[in-house]
Amino acid sequence: MNGTGVYGKFGIIYVPTPWLRIGAAIQTPTTLNIVERYGASVSSSFDNAIFSSRLETGTFENKYTLRTPMRANFGIAGVIAKRFVLSAD
Repeated sequence: MNGTGVYGKFGIIYVPTPWLRIGAAIQTPTTLNIVERYGASVSSSFDNAIFSSRLETGTFENKYTLRTPMRANFGIAGVIAKRFVLSAD
C-alpha cells in the first residue's frame, strides 16, 4: 500500500495577560490518494511421493481517494500561583 496526503493547519495564540493564553486552530480536510497492490501464491509438496504444485493469482491493484473532514479546535490555558498550568481544549 502506498499513499500520499495533503492538508494545511493554521492557528493563532493570543496572550491577553501574562498568565492567560487562548488558542485556536483550523485544519483543512486531508485528501489521501491510496494505491493498493496485492496478490497470493500457494505451493505444496510431499516427501514420499512425486507431487509438487504451485498456484499464483497474479497482482491486483486498487486505487482510491479518501477525504477526511475539516477540523477546528480551541484551547485556553492559565497559570495558577506561578507554579501550575491549567488548560482545556
